Amino acid sequence: MIKIIKDLIVFVNLDKIIKIIRTKEDPKKEIIKIFKLSEIQADAILNMRLGSLKKLDELNITKEIKELKGINSSLKKLINNDNYLSNFLIDETRSINDNLSDNIKLRRTKINNADDYELDIDIDEFTEIEKFTVLLSKDHLLKRVRDFSDNSQEKDNNIVAAIDIMSNQKLLLFLSSGKVLTLDPNILPGGKASAKSYIEFVDVGVNEKLIGVFNPHTQDKLLLVSMFGKGFISIAENMVTNQKKGKNIFRLKNGDELLKVHFVNKDHLALVSKNEKLLIFDICSLPTLNKGSGVQLMKIKSNDSLSDCKIIDINEGLSWSKGSKIKNLKEIEFWIGKRAQVGKKIPKGFNKNLKFNI
Repeated sequence: MIKIIKDLIVFVNLDKIIKIIRTKEDPKKEIIKIFKLSEIQADAILNMRLGSLKKLDELNITKEIKELKGINSSLKKLINNDNYLSNFLIDETRSINDNLSDNIKLRRTKINNADDYELDIDIDEFTEIEKFTVLLSKDHLLKRVRDFSDNSQEKDNNIVAAIDIMSNQKLLLFLSSGKVLTLDPNILPGGKASAKSYIEFVDVGVNEKLIGVFNPHTQDKLLLVSMFGKGFISIAENMVTNQKKGKNIFRLKNGDELLKVHFVNKDHLALVSKNEKLLIFDICSLPTLNKGSGVQLMKIKSNDSLSDCKIIDINEGLSWSKGSKIKNLKEIEFWIGKRAQVGKKIPKGFNKNLKFNI
């Protein structure tokens, strides 16, 4: 394009350019100034031989400039007009296709045009899965960390639970009202960020308290126990929900509240009441429900309620904490009974708080 414009300028202004070259001290500067050219174009004009001017053809040059302007206009449309670009690509594709031989056009694979197949795409499959631990403090603050160990938990007495979980899994949060909420652990503060209260992540009522946090993918079954001695077993993964308000799993009556939630990883349940009664029975007698009001685990009088409960292995006996020490009672047959019984007087040396773990 530069050469064509230069040739046309020389052809139209030949006499004037020759005069400038002959009379001016700096012809290059004058040519740039008069004809609004670049240094490259001016140098090209000054380097031309007079003999080559005979070959110039004004009509051909003008025609070529017109063609180049048309090409330039078309290229600008391709950049600025999406419809023009789409039509251009369609025409180009058709032109290429028309020029292909029939042998090349033959497909080696079949395309399924059916529209009745099921397409189930899980977005989590395309994200990197991480492993971390969710920490729960005594004040019900939550955060997630990496490379956490049990030794670290022992050093920090403020941590009451450390739940290992994968980034594509969900947490279950149980409330005193019998409701269970589902929480994505990825939204919890991590690294050096400060832990935050659970109420910042889930929808919680004024009188609802946090009872426990669990990874439902760790164990299959969970035992739910109420303050008035009701309870049942439920499948952990069935409790996961996308509902922001969660699920009402435990139907509680007459001011009853959810007291404890345990993974069912042992064979017997130990219950202690505020009237200092202890009952131990086989968990196999409990029903497995998706939700409900449960069955009576321990007979509770009108002025009494459960103080604590614990899943145990009867071959290991019963243990509880007292101060900084752990007490263990191997002979526990005296307190083993059947579901819904009153229980018997707690063993000597049991802590005054009537809790298995302080």
